[in-house]
Amino acid sequence: MKYLVMLCDGMADEPNAQLDNSTPMAKAVKPCMDYLASKGEVGMVKTVAEGLKPGSDVANLSVLGYEPAVYYSGRSPLEAASIGIDLKDTDVTLRCNLVTLSDEENYEDKSMVDYCAGDISTEEARELINYVEEKLGNDIFKFYSGVAYRHCLVWKNGNPHPGELTPPHDISGRVIKEYIPKGDDTVALYDLMKKSYDLLKDHPVNKARVEKGLRPANSIWLWGEGTKPALDSFFGKFGKKGSMISAVDLLKGIAICAGMKSVDVEGATGYIDTNFDGKCKAAIDEFKNGADFVYIHVEAPDECGHRGEIENKVKAIELIDEHILKPVTDFLRTFDDFAVLVCPDHPTPLSIRTHTSNPVPYLIYDGKNEVDSGVSKFCEEEAKKTVEAIFPYVDFLFVSEETSRRMLQRTGTLEEITEIMSKVSLKQLNAPCIVYNLNGYYDSFADTYGCTLIATTRREAVSPTHHNFNSKIYMNGNFYEEEPYNNIEVIDRIGSGDAYLAGVLYGLIKFGTPERAIEIGNALSAVKNTVAGDMSASSIEEIESVIKSHKATGHQDEMVR
Repeated sequence: MKYLVMLCDGMADEPNAQLDNSTPMAKAVKPCMDYLASKGEVGMVKTVAEGLKPGSDVANLSVLGYEPAVYYSGRSPLEAASIGIDLKDTDVTLRCNLVTLSDEENYEDKSMVDYCAGDISTEEARELINYVEEKLGNDIFKFYSGVAYRHCLVWKNGNPHPGELTPPHDISGRVIKEYIPKGDDTVALYDLMKKSYDLLKDHPVNKARVEKGLRPANSIWLWGEGTKPALDSFFGKFGKKGSMISAVDLLKGIAICAGMKSVDVEGATGYIDTNFDGKCKAAIDEFKNGADFVYIHVEAPDECGHRGEIENKVKAIELIDEHILKPVTDFLRTFDDFAVLVCPDHPTPLSIRTHTSNPVPYLIYDGKNEVDSGVSKFCEEEAKKTVEAIFPYVDFLFVSEETSRRMLQRTGTLEEITEIMSKVSLKQLNAPCIVYNLNGYYDSFADTYGCTLIATTRREAVSPTHHNFNSKIYMNGNFYEEEPYNNIEVIDRIGSGDAYLAGVLYGLIKFGTPERAIEIGNALSAVKNTVAGDMSASSIEEIESVIKSHKATGHQDEMVR
């Protein structure tokens, strides 16, 4: 079987007044995507887990089947792999953008004019980065040139968590004062950024660009820190021979680290002027040469989103559909069995010009099993409708607060959102219980308890390694909750949601009360965060001890905690 992933970076968006309150996906003329959606599976998927920043690194790892909580070590290390940098375990890498800043006298008073320095060429950028390396590089910091505006800094024996570093594409048009590196271990990094401006503002490359009416690359901007990545082999993990087609160092790096083939396409850029036809041909050639799985990544919709280019974002989607997706899908029909996934990695709304972690629409098309999905157009609104259509077939709903807000696009208190979900579901279902991601096996709960149950979790990431956790249960028209578990030391969060679900169900079955259900669910989830592996091996006696300690006041034995 052959598998195609058509990853349209940042394609998802929000309704825009200039598009008649539509989105670029809805506005675009894309007959191939729409047909595949009408004959396949359409829905919404959350590619960015709670507590993680909505970057293309995290999102694409998720789409590829690599759980970021396990495999993600930072963005820059993946790009370093693409450049060919041999990292040591003690090295920290940082993304080094060449940017255009305004010309105010004080560095912190400058504004982010352009996060990509007017799409500076790789040749021009290489000369500038080599100059920065000559003047600022030393035994601790070393600069490496990459592609276009995207480069790399290696920090020997650096701190993998130096402080707060902001992606430059998040602050387009803003004064940088509020976004300069913050934290004790960022002082040296900020010093490099300030010194780079003095070095680059009058560099011959930039003087020539200004004379041509182009924006100068007058500063570096450091962000995206991380350590040497360790991805499992894609073939070893999935048993498929995979190829990656992308113009972006990040995706190339992911492919290299996963043992996939990274395919270079002449004329491939990260923008709407990329070689769409070349990417199409490269994908077909990979399938012809024995690849089982081809991942085509197109950056153009994302870049248009960052730049606020409405017409170009619509056009980028249309070009992907016409010049890549249709001809590659047509070719795949020569095989007996194939499947296609089309989705963004994350939204990049034109209104805010940066990434969000909202769920994204997806379509899955099985070449041998066409179905009537009821969807005529592949877009955000149609995909959201398929999510709501699930409600008549569920009995209990387990969902995080963040996901519930994004799934229903609701504001207000959690209680208000929960009641909305209950009313919508009951109106459709005419049954007393709601459950998400469970089948009719649990119908007996309705007969046993005769209740409406929605269990909503709340996770607060205090830091990458310390979280607060709580939940709220809606049952019989009442809400139940307890004091949160604070500053949980997170060793491995995978499976913590499953642990919570198991605890709640156990509490309902064993004790029949929402109070006991929430106690056991919260405790089991909290404990799971502190142990490695996908499952919690705690006994009920251990969990009861944790609950007792959690409720206790005054002096407590630390060993019990």
